[in-house]
Amino acid sequence: MKLEKLKTSNNKYKYIVIGVIIAASILTLINILPSKASYRNTESIPLMTGTINYKLPDLNTIAMYKDGVETTEMPGAGYEIDQENSYCYTTDSKQHDDVTLATDSEGNLVIGKLKKGSKCYLYFVKESLSKKTLAKLEAAKGGSKYTIDTSLEKGSFGKAGSDSISNTLYSYPENGDKTYVFRGNVTDNWLRFAGKTWRIIRINSDGTLRVIFQCNSNSCTDTTGTATNAVSSIAYNTDYGDNTYVGYYYGTKGSSDYSQTHSNKGGKSTIADEVTKWYGTNLNSYTSKISGSTGFCNDRRVSTADSSYTGNGTSTTKTAYKPRERFYSKTSVTPDLSCDKNDLYTLNTDAGSGNGALEVPAALITADEVALAGMIYGSSNSSNWLYTNQYYWTLSPYVYNSSDGSAFVFDVYSGGSLGYDRVSWTEPGVRPVINLKANISITGKGTSTEPFVAT
Repeated sequence: MKLEKLKTSNNKYKYIVIGVIIAASILTLINILPSKASYRNTESIPLMTGTINYKLPDLNTIAMYKDGVETTEMPGAGYEIDQENSYCYTTDSKQHDDVTLATDSEGNLVIGKLKKGSKCYLYFVKESLSKKTLAKLEAAKGGSKYTIDTSLEKGSFGKAGSDSISNTLYSYPENGDKTYVFRGNVTDNWLRFAGKTWRIIRINSDGTLRVIFQCNSNSCTDTTGTATNAVSSIAYNTDYGDNTYVGYYYGTKGSSDYSQTHSNKGGKSTIADEVTKWYGTNLNSYTSKISGSTGFCNDRRVSTADSSYTGNGTSTTKTAYKPRERFYSKTSVTPDLSCDKNDLYTLNTDAGSGNGALEVPAALITADEVALAGMIYGSSNSSNWLYTNQYYWTLSPYVYNSSDGSAFVFDVYSGGSLGYDRVSWTEPGVRPVINLKANISITGKGTSTEPFVAT
C-alpha cells in the first residue's frame, strides 16, 4: 500500500512538474513572439521621480517608445508622455477612455484610473516648453483651459474677425515645436510687468512669453487704441540709401557682397538705438526676468518672386525681401517663423542659434507675428488687439527701391493693417517687445481689469 500510495504521489508531482513546464513554455513563447511592443515583466515602473509598485495581475504588460523608437527604460528629464498616442486597455482590448496619461508641470508621469489587467503603450516625446508655459497661464486663470485652435497650421489664412475672443489660443509651428498665438479681438492677453502694461503676442516654442509694450503704467485698460501705446515716434533709420539700412543693425554701405552688406557690424539703426536707450532707463533692473537667448527675426533673405526686383540685397540693387513675398498684397498669408542665424537678433548666443548682436534683450514685433495676430496687408482691422490708432514699426524688411533711392520696412498702419514705409519716415511709433523667461511667476486672469502679473 505504501508503494502504491507512493506511486500515486509521484504521479501527482510528475503532473505538476509537467504543468509548470508547459506554462513556462507558453510564457516564453509569448515573450518571444513578434508583437506591437516588448513587455516588461518587472514589478515596478521607474519614473522620473520614484516608482509605481504593482502586482503582475494588476498590470499585465507595458511597452514604451521614445521618439518613436522602442525603449526598455522610461526617459527622464526633457521628455513627456505623448497624450494623443499613449493609451491603456484591458485584456479584452476595450480601451480605457477615462485613464489619465500625462506629464505634470514637474516632469512626473501621471497614470490615473488604471484598471486591473491593463496593457499600456506609452509614447514619450521631447518636452514641449511652450505647453508648460501654457499650463502656467491656465493655472493662473484658476485652471480654466484654453481652447487650442489648430486652423492656422492647415495652410494659408486671412485676417481675424471682429468677434471678442477669450480663452482661445492658435497653435502654429516653430522650431520643431509649437507656438501659441493670441489672435483677433482678444480680451485676455493683458499683462503687467516692471510697472508697465503689456500685451502677450504669443507663447514662444522655448516657453518664453513674447510681450509688446501697451502703456507706461500698471493701470491702463485702453482697448480702443491711442497714441500712448508707443514710447516715441521715430525713423526706423535716418540713413536710407542702401540695402544695408533695412537691418535692425546694419553692415557696410556700398558693398557688393551680401554678407558684408548685412553683417550687423556697421552700426545699429535709429530705432534699435531708441529701444536700447528706453530699455536702459525702464527695464535694466529687470533683466534677470527677461530672456537674452530668445531671438527677434529681422528676415533679410532675398526674394526672387517678383521679376521687377532682381537685386541680390547689396548696395543699391533693386531688391525685395522674403517678408514682402509673404505679405504684400496678400489676402491669404502663410507666416514663416524660421530665421537665419545672422538675422536672429539675440543678446547672447548661449542657445546656439542667435547672432548675439543686441545690447539689450528687446526689439520689435515682426510682420509674421502681426499676420498671425490677424492683421494683413491693405485691409483695416480696428477690432484687432494690435490696433492702436497709430502707425508703428515692425522688424521686417520690405524692399530697397532704387527708383526711390530708399530702403523700406513693414509697419502697422493706423487703421489696423500691415503696410510699409521708407525707413526715414518719422511718424511711426516704437513699441518695444521683450521675451519673459519661462520660469517667471504668473498670477491674474489676463483681462484688462485683472491682467496677468509677471514677477
